[in-house]
Amino acid sequence: MAVFVEEWLKLNTSLAPHLALVGRSGTGKTGVVHVLLSRVLRKYFHPIIVLDWEEEYTDMPLPIHAPPFPVPFLHHLLSNALIATVGRFSELDHAIAGWLTRALNQNTSLIGAATELRKLAPYSLAALTASSLLELAWRYIEPEVLYNEEEAVLEDGVYLLSKIPSIHEREAVQKFLAMLAVLLPRMLGRIIVIEKKWLNDDWFFFRRLFNYAGSRNRIVFTSDTLPPPDILSNCELLLFDCDREVRRALKAPIPDTPLKPGECWWVRRTGSPRKLRFELR
Repeated sequence: MAVFVEEWLKLNTSLAPHLALVGRSGTGKTGVVHVLLSRVLRKYFHPIIVLDWEEEYTDMPLPIHAPPFPVPFLHHLLSNALIATVGRFSELDHAIAGWLTRALNQNTSLIGAATELRKLAPYSLAALTASSLLELAWRYIEPEVLYNEEEAVLEDGVYLLSKIPSIHEREAVQKFLAMLAVLLPRMLGRIIVIEKKWLNDDWFFFRRLFNYAGSRNRIVFTSDTLPPPDILSNCELLLFDCDREVRRALKAPIPDTPLKPGECWWVRRTGSPRKLRFELR
């Protein structure tokens, strides 16, 4: 465990920049993320943003943020984050981003910008989706007006998504905050923790997130299901349980033996899988 964690945190270029922890609920994924973050805080001091789905990280020595979450109100950055969040409208991204920026320029409130966006593009599904997300964001984020892009930053700490009652709204806010974190110029070097709890199988969002994050930020995410191969190519994979179908999909010689709490298989991109053991609290 120690060698893997140390090398990954030291940004060893032979390792993938992001980390996927995959396994069913109760197999120890969150406990291992705690171990990883504790090591970061004790030795490496990387800034950390945790998008906490069920208040599982409130015991970490990090600032706690409850909604409405403070975010920098820079028109083009907000519009880019919203567009990157709303989904599969790539052919319209530039047009919608322009309409969004214009709407935000003309309004000091997100709800006003959403109304304006509907006027600018009344027949666009992408614009309708973006305006709906603006209305949602109005309830759960608090824009802070800035006049200099160099000041724009998403504060470190634990963001309590659990305070958002609707699962689907929680998902949307989580995506928006994650995307904003990787787009902000001053956010380089952050470790961003995301829990893939939503009901749909939206790997398209992760493709965009990894594309914007590159190797500048490190994404750590937990999932109950195995990501597709193109997602895994950007990640070091820690596997906390695996059935025959998972082993077949990975094409890796993983022994069919049960794992104890705190144990996982490090499924490397090259070489044989290696069993790791983390000392859970």
